[in-house]
Amino acid sequence: MQEQRVSPAALRGSVLIFVLLLTALFFLLGVAMISQSQGALKASQSSARAAEARALAWAGLADARGKLSRIFYYPPPGGDDQDLYSYTEDVRAVDSQAVVGSYNVVVDVRTAESPYFLLRIRSEGVLGERTHPAGRSIVTAELDARTFQLLRFQDLGAP
Repeated sequence: MQEQRVSPAALRGSVLIFVLLLTALFFLLGVAMISQSQGALKASQSSARAAEARALAWAGLADARGKLSRIFYYPPPGGDDQDLYSYTEDVRAVDSQAVVGSYNVVVDVRTAESPYFLLRIRSEGVLGERTHPAGRSIVTAELDARTFQLLRFQDLGAP
C-alpha cells in the first residue's frame, strides 16, 4: 500500500481556510454580542424613562396634596356643575432651568361632601415634551377630604 503525502502548499491552504472560517465565526459571535448589548441598553433606557415619568406623576400628586392642605379654597370654587379641576405644571431642572417634563393633575370633588368625604386625584407625569413625550406614567389617589390623609393610591403605569 502506498502512503500519500500531503504537500506543504496544500497543508498551508487548508490551514488558511480553517483560519478564515474561524475568523468568520468570531465575527458573527461579536455581531451577536453587540446586538444583544444594544437591546439591553434600550431596555434599561426605557426603564429609566418610565421611572422618571413615574417620579413626575408622584410630584404632581404631592403638589396637589400640598395645595389641598395649605390653601383654604382649593380647588377654587367653580360653577355649580363643575366637579373636576385640572392643572398642568412644568418641572424644570435645578441647574439649567430647562423643562424636563410636566405633570397634569385632575382633582375630582364629586364625593368630597358628606357622607363620603373623599377626594380623588389623578396625576399624569410626562417626561419631555407634551406633544412627543419620552415617557408617561399615571398615579391615582384617594384622600380623606377632611384631613387630606392618603387613603389609597394606585400606580397605573404608562397609559
